[in-house]
Amino acid sequence: MEIEKDIFQTPEISVAVIAMNCREHVKRLLDSLKKPLRNIPHEIVFVDNASTDGTIEMLKSDYSDVILIENDTNNGVALARNQALKNCLGNYIYIVDADCEYREGDFYEAVKYLKANPDVGMVGFRLYYPAGDLQDTGRTLPTPMDLVVNRLDGSDRVRESLTFRRHRMRDFDPMSLREAGFVSGASQFFHRGLLDEIGYLDESMFYGYEDSDFCARVIRSGRKVVYFPRIVFIHHHQRLTKKNPLSKMTLIQIKSYRIFHRKHASEIKRINRDLHNKNNPPEYSN
Repeated sequence: MEIEKDIFQTPEISVAVIAMNCREHVKRLLDSLKKPLRNIPHEIVFVDNASTDGTIEMLKSDYSDVILIENDTNNGVALARNQALKNCLGNYIYIVDADCEYREGDFYEAVKYLKANPDVGMVGFRLYYPAGDLQDTGRTLPTPMDLVVNRLDGSDRVRESLTFRRHRMRDFDPMSLREAGFVSGASQFFHRGLLDEIGYLDESMFYGYEDSDFCARVIRSGRKVVYFPRIVFIHHHQRLTKKNPLSKMTLIQIKSYRIFHRKHASEIKRINRDLHNKNNPPEYSN
């Protein structure tokens, strides 16, 4: 489904959001985005995956400038995000989770960085949990062992392990730019032309690892993925599969990982090794 829009008013930034039954998260995100976007030509494209909690009614009443796409069923993450992306007209696109909240930073800094570094295909911003803990949003591409370790990250022993630290890139300065294997799909910023180069999200991945796949395809195309800490969001991470590790959603996520691994198994080790062989994060260019 594509929405008719005025093609003579091209926005600089398109924000792509999807949600299902998280009305208060959506309100907080949209209110927080007013500050960083106030002086930037922009649009917000919102795809609702059949919410029943009043999200749609709130958007129509209080956020009428948001471009709303209503799904009759839950289309999952990748398909719904593609619906948003295909309706984005901006020169730059920002994919952001509905449970995020802007805190600081200038979006033009990210635009400026991508313009100055054409070898970079995508950047991901710095995210914090509500309690103030930094999220490991720039990581190496996940191996099968990382899949196991990530589910045991409540253990101090696991968090101190070399496998965990290497995957989470814990030994790099979290305030400095660095290359990564992938940046979280909760916060991905890129030039719209990237979609012409590598295509859209893999819709066979209903939930989970579509962000890893997207970033792996950026790297395999010859571009870089970079963790960009100059813009900050709070991520009120719902962690659905962590709350119930034996749920149907967990099984769906594992299925998505199998698709990811089948596509990129031959390159994951090399990409991760190259990342760790680079002793310094990429320089920030003014």
